[in-house]
Amino acid sequence: FLSPADFADTVEDMRNEFVGIGIQFYAYRSEYVQIARVLYGSPAAEAGVRAGDEIVSLNGVPMRYVSPQELVRRMSGDVGEPLTMTVRRLISGVPQFTVTLQRAVVYLPSLEEARLLPSGVAYVRAISFLHHTPNEIEGRIKEFIERGAIGVMLDVRWVGGGYLRPARDAASLVLPPHTLLGYVDGG
Repeated sequence: FLSPADFADTVEDMRNEFVGIGIQFYAYRSEYVQIARVLYGSPAAEAGVRAGDEIVSLNGVPMRYVSPQELVRRMSGDVGEPLTMTVRRLISGVPQFTVTLQRAVVYLPSLEEARLLPSGVAYVRAISFLHHTPNEIEGRIKEFIERGAIGVMLDVRWVGGGYLRPARDAASLVLPPHTLLGYVDGG
């Protein structure tokens, strides 16, 4: 069961764009939230924030042992609104630094990697199954076929979630018709 607020958050999470600074993070790994991924072209990426950095404070408010929901609430805002973030980088000579970011519309890609391997096989790695994912995959496959690809490998090992229909439609791009993808036994 999802409350109306949780459902609204889930739907928001499944869109391919959002207003923010362009980070995804791990929940509850340590006393500070650790950044799992910095989205390409985002305000965080442009400011030099990296995966592995830990969020120490937002707008001067300490983020020690803060819940993911509270962190998202504090990072949310309007396009152009500034956010001052202090991060701790454990693997460099600079243990902590502060950046001021401007919130922006950030595009959440469905694909992490797409390239033509030396063998002639197109390698496409998906990270989510959102409404636009099948079109994104199909476009990359067509591009690689035009470049002479002899096969396609669709890597879905690291998919973090998404919708069933886009997953089915993406799979249908690389599998024979009527291929069984899975089934539910019982309920």
